[in-house]
Amino acid sequence: MTANATSLYTVHEYAGVGGANDSLDAFMSDRNVKLSWIAFFALWVFWGYFWFVRHVFGDGHQDVDYSGRDEAVEVNPVANTAPRPWIRHPIAVSTHNRLTRATNVLHDLVLMLFSVLALNTFARGATRPVMIISWIFFAFAVFWTIFEASYEHHMARLFYGIIFYSLAIAIGALAFRDGF
Repeated sequence: MTANATSLYTVHEYAGVGGANDSLDAFMSDRNVKLSWIAFFALWVFWGYFWFVRHVFGDGHQDVDYSGRDEAVEVNPVANTAPRPWIRHPIAVSTHNRLTRATNVLHDLVLMLFSVLALNTFARGATRPVMIISWIFFAFAVFWTIFEASYEHHMARLFYGIIFYSLAIAIGALAFRDGF
């Protein structure tokens, strides 16, 4: 490697489009860009945790009655003899449903944040403002996930939808303003 090639990996400040360090490597080495992606990863881990925990309370089929199925379907009698009363308990069913709603919210938010961060990264757009908005996005995501898991209200969903869509539009707008 030449000295010029190694200097691309040690640059810590991005000079902007058309600047001295106009490369994706230089942009990705910026601390604020890394912190933006860390916010995404933290949100992804939070989603994974909820995705896993909801399965502790069943698989979503514990309140389904299979007694009316066709006679042609063979049922394993050994598997059906094991009592699982705690899974069919209304609290377990309710908890599973609430955690599923929270998981679905997090899934949508992970996808939304990933989309705009990828757009900003490929555009080599803003760094510090996107990092700040990403962490605000994460903080609101944690709050609204806990809210969604504990309380269900359509107006609250509208409110947090407006908040997250606005934050995502802000990141996308910064990507187009400072990048490309």
